[in-house]
Amino acid sequence: NLYGITKFAIEQIVRLICTKYNMNYVNIRLGSLAGDKFDQRMINRFYYKILDGDDIYIDKGAPKVSYLHLEDAASALAKLVESIKKGNKVGNLYNLSNNDWILIRDLAKISIEKAEAVGIRKDIVAIKETNKDSTYNNVVNSSRFYNEFDWRPKYSMIELVNDIFLKKSEYIYQTK
Repeated sequence: NLYGITKFAIEQIVRLICTKYNMNYVNIRLGSLAGDKFDQRMINRFYYKILDGDDIYIDKGAPKVSYLHLEDAASALAKLVESIKKGNKVGNLYNLSNNDWILIRDLAKISIEKAEAVGIRKDIVAIKETNKDSTYNNVVNSSRFYNEFDWRPKYSMIELVNDIFLKKSEYIYQTK
């Protein structure tokens, strides 16, 4: 897609310019980020669907997602910068995402369960399958980054759902 091609082109431009001028560089292929204020992500959208009592529609097949918590992304990048500051040699390209992933169907179920745990009625929300057969997959292998920098995300996918639902429910109760 155009987005992916653009990201790859920028990586190549950085590589060419830095190589030409004998500069060190690191390209980070950052996976999908999530947090309580990233309302475009599925976890956040599921939260609002459940809060509003709307059904959650998911595609057939086995679409899967993986999100990296914003705090984890900041922690990982700090680890990278720390390594560079210490004079350690680093590679020119890393994937940085969460190696943990979940099927969208399971993400919806866990979201409904977590909604009940934070006091949101879940009994009126159903998970419904569309006719579209999806193979969506945004999972990125970040093992190289994990191993070279001895770093792991703090938040698994389930812990990410917990964090988002807890924080969002706190906002609601604070504004009442």
